[in-house]
Amino acid sequence: MVTHISRKELALGALIFLAYAVFIYRLVSQLAPLGWDEAVYAVKGRAIRFGTEAVTWEAYRAPGLPIVLSPIITSGDSALRLIPAVFGAIGIANTWWLAKRFFGALAGGIAAAGLALTPTWLRASTQIWPDIPGAVLGLAAITAVILATEREGLSWWALLAAPLTFLATLIRFGAPIPIAIGLIIVSVIRVRVFMKRPVRAIVLVVSVSAAVAAVVLTPLTTGIGVSPMTAMGSLLASNDFPISRGFSDYTAQYRGLFGGWGFVIVSLGIGLGLSQATRLRNHLAISATTGIATVLVLAAIIHGELRYLSPSLPFLWIAAAGGLATASTHLPAPSNVFLAGFMVLTMIFGAAVYANDTNDWLARWRGLRSASQEVGAASGFENCGVLSSRLPVAAWYSGCKTFHYAEKDLAELMDDDIEAVYLIVVDDGTAPVLEDIEIFDIEPDNPMITYEPVRGDYFYPTTVFEVAP
Repeated sequence: MVTHISRKELALGALIFLAYAVFIYRLVSQLAPLGWDEAVYAVKGRAIRFGTEAVTWEAYRAPGLPIVLSPIITSGDSALRLIPAVFGAIGIANTWWLAKRFFGALAGGIAAAGLALTPTWLRASTQIWPDIPGAVLGLAAITAVILATEREGLSWWALLAAPLTFLATLIRFGAPIPIAIGLIIVSVIRVRVFMKRPVRAIVLVVSVSAAVAAVVLTPLTTGIGVSPMTAMGSLLASNDFPISRGFSDYTAQYRGLFGGWGFVIVSLGIGLGLSQATRLRNHLAISATTGIATVLVLAAIIHGELRYLSPSLPFLWIAAAGGLATASTHLPAPSNVFLAGFMVLTMIFGAAVYANDTNDWLARWRGLRSASQEVGAASGFENCGVLSSRLPVAAWYSGCKTFHYAEKDLAELMDDDIEAVYLIVVDDGTAPVLEDIEIFDIEPDNPMITYEPVRGDYFYPTTVFEVAP
């Protein structure tokens, strides 16, 4: 067991987490509006806390993150974004500990610093997404089994993987895939350890499988009468893209995964490790194979955003750190200092550029946020509803009810104006009939919609709200 931490390691760890905190602060302090997925999770968290509706919630989304968010759901966007940031910090600490366990103190520092300055990890740690929490819990589950197989026999501590897998799955339904990859690789590389304790190995497999099944096969987790497995199956069936598309997507974005020179550093480290494979033994096999296999499998089934590859990042950095740390023993001290400084500066520069630019793509939603907030304030948050092409965002910032309509009908009605937020009067929570909503032919930059609900023989006054461009 790794029990001793030197003062130099404590100082280095403090600097790493300080750098991480600075970049997290920089990203969060930009006060960018919540994106589509973020707003979906935030609205669901509000629904859990106050019993309101979350019409934009889909059955293929895991409820764990909204449950975690619900106690602080009224604290503001920045507070909500600190939840995944805390998970990100825990993931960095786990990565440091595992790298040190495998390859020594220097490798631990390299892996932790590399992950803390990786743009994909930083961004996903400041967005209200389940990717980082799910990845960190999955990393902890795999770590538990790795440590339980370090000695001659499989320790019962391996069973910690079951509750950790349960929590990871509750946070993100896709989490069992990278967890399974890691556990399979560990069991193959350390098969002799498992064979010495077959009963414990069987109990481990059954308990982890049961933890996953308890979430993905139970309709209760979604609360809408369908199991997550059924919902995810329907989602995957609707995605008719070829396997090659995922690989092409991520190949085109490979530089963004690690940022700047990060990709070169990781590739160099893993390459150096492979050249010394006999010396690094199965620790390199576990970390490198798990990281690379996770990228390949996830690329084959999901595509589009680099955050989906978050579970692979700790293992790739651990493998790279092992190769770099081992190779450094063959170099004179001045060369090591120079190379270490170069790598750190390039990673910091890449992270700084990223932190300064990352939320620019959300800047155009600031008008959407302002309009939504004005809609809620103007309506007094009573009997109000919103229509918008960015429905979850409008629902989150307005506090109004939302309704689902046919996409083609909305596109025609709203003229695909994603910045438009329309206030409608809601009668007893009933969704207005689309044909009863009247849109006026006015300037595109100043859209309005009115709806007159009827209760008995009385007509409510028409409500008109103008949205500034």
